[in-house]
Amino acid sequence: MAITALQTIKGWFVRGAKPTAAQFASAFDSFWHKLESIPISAIESLQSELNAKASTTDVNTALAGKAGTSHTHLKSQISDFSHSHNLSDISDINNLYALCKARSYTLDFGSDSDMLQDMNTLGNVTINRIITYNVAALKLSYGDVVRQSVTPGNDLSIAVPDGTLLVWEIVRANEDSPACVGIKITTT
Repeated sequence: MAITALQTIKGWFVRGAKPTAAQFASAFDSFWHKLESIPISAIESLQSELNAKASTTDVNTALAGKAGTSHTHLKSQISDFSHSHNLSDISDINNLYALCKARSYTLDFGSDSDMLQDMNTLGNVTINRIITYNVAALKLSYGDVVRQSVTPGNDLSIAVPDGTLLVWEIVRANEDSPACVGIKITTT
């Protein structure tokens, strides 16, 4: 394929010019048709850029090295209360109680059949705020309180004694979507 400079091709097709058949052919031969495959060797610097990338082996080796790595958090470093761990992830079991008391909770009503969830309190807590997603009505039961309506988003002060079982009941705003209830607490 003969490649002709773009400025030369443009000169063949100015007003009043009469390009020859050879010039037409040379013009079309100088460009890639959209149905043609462009070889990697024809793309400037592509091969050197690809050679500079990490290989699959390098990536797999790096990931394998991270698989056994564990991490810990100091209580003073926790600012994101939505961060969570499985019990098996917490290496210092003596701090588990303090960690749970310092955190707030999110109840996930993911499936269409989930309408009730319960949780136990660790220590005396006060529920200060409740935020919901896709919840039209929210009721709370604990101790002698049965199905108390709660208005999400408002400032609250619901005192809950240590070890109390709280039962959360929702009515979804949209039956086809998951719902969740975020609870902000303080310990007393």
